[in-house]
Amino acid sequence: IQEIKPKKVTDFFVFDEFKSDAIGEDKKSLGIAFIYNSHEGTLADDEVNSSHDRLKRKLLEKLPVDIR
Repeated sequence: IQEIKPKKVTDFFVFDEFKSDAIGEDKKSLGIAFIYNSHEGTLADDEVNSSHDRLKRKLLEKLPVDIR
């Protein structure tokens, strides 16, 4: 994530981890928070949403993940 995150993501962290046979014996569900910040001014919703959509696409391309 560190290598592909947008510049406006100043921090990210795992806030939840869930393991269960219901999602697969070798799988886990992670909740990850992304902190967006700009020194140039207030970020608009559409700016953050667009940036986050690109981040999700890159994660799907680079990692064996499902995003829900």
